[in-house]
Amino acid sequence: MSNPNPKIDHLQNFADHPENINRNGRPKSIMKQVEQAVGIEFGLDLTKDDKYRLIEWALERNKEELGNIIADDKSPVFLVTIGTAILNDITQKRITTVEAIFDRVFGRPTQSNVHTGSVKVDLLELMEATRDE
Repeated sequence: MSNPNPKIDHLQNFADHPENINRNGRPKSIMKQVEQAVGIEFGLDLTKDDKYRLIEWALERNKEELGNIIADDKSPVFLVTIGTAILNDITQKRITTVEAIFDRVFGRPTQSNVHTGSVKVDLLELMEATRDE
């Protein structure tokens, strides 16, 4: 009997090739490996969208709230790092961290090159000049 899915005709089933069976089951995710290595079960997986929302949330905090996040030993390291950098920027009167975060989250704005002035070139003369060289 032929395979009902011709796109995978080249594949053999495990009955024909039992050596291909993964007896250990599905490989562990990197998060599970890290949890086992450090002996802590994290219990959550942050998606890219979750991280963006957390960064956005951190950017909306006031100085006191950022200070509380930094002081809390249970705060995630990346939030402590972002909070510390933002507070340092505030004392230095700069926006370096916010600019960097915006560039990461939203991407850098496109820059257009605007040329002013006029240059007239006779294309045929240019082609003749380059041909003679």
